[in-house]
Amino acid sequence: MVYREMLQKKVVATILIICAGSVTLQAQTYYTQIGTDPTWDKILADKAIPIGSNSTGGYLGSKIVVNRSEVEVGPNANRPIEQAINIHTLGNSVIPRADFHKWTRWYQEDGNTQVFRLFNGETNVRNTRPNSARIEAFSQHKWKKGTQWHEWVGTYTLVKASGAIFQIKAPGPVDWALMITVGSQTSIKLQYRDKTTKTVNSGRRFDLRIRDNGHNFEVYVNGKLEMSGNYDRKGLESNFRWGMYVGAQRKATESIMMVTGATINPSSAKPLSLDGQVLFSNPQGKTRLTMAMDGRIFTLNREAPWEVVSLQGKTLRQGYGNSFNLGGAAPGLYWVKLGDTGERLRLGP
Repeated sequence: MVYREMLQKKVVATILIICAGSVTLQAQTYYTQIGTDPTWDKILADKAIPIGSNSTGGYLGSKIVVNRSEVEVGPNANRPIEQAINIHTLGNSVIPRADFHKWTRWYQEDGNTQVFRLFNGETNVRNTRPNSARIEAFSQHKWKKGTQWHEWVGTYTLVKASGAIFQIKAPGPVDWALMITVGSQTSIKLQYRDKTTKTVNSGRRFDLRIRDNGHNFEVYVNGKLEMSGNYDRKGLESNFRWGMYVGAQRKATESIMMVTGATINPSSAKPLSLDGQVLFSNPQGKTRLTMAMDGRIFTLNREAPWEVVSLQGKTLRQGYGNSFNLGGAAPGLYWVKLGDTGERLRLGP
């Protein structure tokens, strides 16, 4: 029986905001939670989930409402969630999309964002494998070694994430070729099977792009190639997996992570160009941006001190007035900060 208590609370996480060369802390609300969730001990005591077999009944949880203005940003913001996926929870390893609604304690979707959750003390119960709690999505699309490259793109928001958050996976003894785990809440660790590892300062929110041809792979974080390698998969098929998996060494801790715009083989996985992009104006409509046909000259509907900043916090242009020129800027996503109000406008999709 599902325990429900209908109360609403704001859940706040702190991220770093880069402002004019200095670092300040600013609270951002990523989601609202409606209801509460019983402890894992209570679920086991109530025998609410079967032990030793794949459960088909699922288990419901509190509702997570994503704050899309904070979470759904970046080049993947407008990509719908990949539909041809299954999920793997600690109670069932292959759950079809038609049954996702039964498993909301661990997995939900809101807009273009997937919400992955784990709770204190949780363990795998579908078989005898110790601990190994997980909530992962995995692609139905699979491939073998060949010349064709296959891609996965998405934007992660590490609210309070743990464990492995991405894998290129093959079945049986071959297992994973690439694994990405959480370092801190602002860094990730890349690892492939020759034991090469690399820590990347990704930020709490980061864009991830993975390319793989069944033998070779590439990892791009925030548009930069951070790792490439290869792994012999013995002729077996590979697929993509993403979510949270804490492994056999420990039980789960309370965790939540969001992935926006997760897409397999998108039609435009290359970095988006400034040219021809629709521009963002804030919800209150105080300030608007228009641009010339060449996509380089931008016009504000009022005069103000402005600063064009990359997602990594680097100032690209700054000045005062109602127009600016981004000629020579690399394709990508930028923020325009207005110094008199602290308002931010987004250049990009």
